[in-house]
Amino acid sequence: MKISEDEPSQGGWYGGAGPGGLRLVRLVVLLIAGGFPFSGFGTGGGAGGAVAIKFVHPGIPLTKEDLDELKRNITREPWKSGYEDLQKDAHSSLGYQMKGPFEETSRTPDVHLGEYRNDMQAVYNLARMWYFTGNEAYAKKARDILMAWATTHKRWSGAESYLTMGDYAYRMYGGADI
Repeated sequence: MKISEDEPSQGGWYGGAGPGGLRLVRLVVLLIAGGFPFSGFGTGGGAGGAVAIKFVHPGIPLTKEDLDELKRNITREPWKSGYEDLQKDAHSSLGYQMKGPFEETSRTPDVHLGEYRNDMQAVYNLARMWYFTGNEAYAKKARDILMAWATTHKRWSGAESYLTMGDYAYRMYGGADI
């Protein structure tokens, strides 16, 4: 089943040239602008339970103000413990070995899903490590992982391709935005 004549139901949704190049970006923007999962989804109000939501960029997990607040308090609890946990996570290491990229990712059946998830977690962690430490090597490592996936990955497939795309999108775009 096709969404529309120019949008296939599978494949071609992630990056690359051609008409499918920005579809994942549009999907994520629609999800965020629609409020799921970052706003009071399902909290009622308005006709039929709809809630008017004003989209404020960036639609990512951490704004610059959030990052600045974390950085200012990084030596105080509870921020200190959180930062120490981030540092200890293998996805935050400059020695992290990228698991992908692959041309195809699928959730059902599982095709390179774990590799995609691990690499997107690394992008998010490495970007935050760069922000907190100022060490450019973290930013370069995060960028290298993103660019490898962006230039190799061609399709999301399987019965749950939309869920596969969204599972780690906030990590991918959160890391990229930082």
